[in-house]
Amino acid sequence: MHVKGCVGMLLEAIVPALDRMDVRSLMQGPTEITIDDIRPAATHAHANPDRVFYKVVRQRSVDLAAWSNRCSKCDFRLGALAATAVSATGPRDAEPPPVALAG
Repeated sequence: MHVKGCVGMLLEAIVPALDRMDVRSLMQGPTEITIDDIRPAATHAHANPDRVFYKVVRQRSVDLAAWSNRCSKCDFRLGALAATAVSATGPRDAEPPPVALAG
């Protein structure tokens, strides 16, 4: 239940941006996840009783919401998704590279 709450917090952070950009689905590996799958999962958002873990997830949610709010359109350029996947493994303090959702 606590994992659902933490994942819900993270999903809740990006739903407004997905709605604003009219994103209807995302790819997770070979699987497509629709916005209709994401919305119910986001409703499970709740604080974890472990205060340290809650603070980490809350800060990540705030960061994720800020990032997603800077996105203004989907980037369909060839290789945009690959650049995003590679950048996820880079240093945290590095300059943000181009991402699949352009801001």
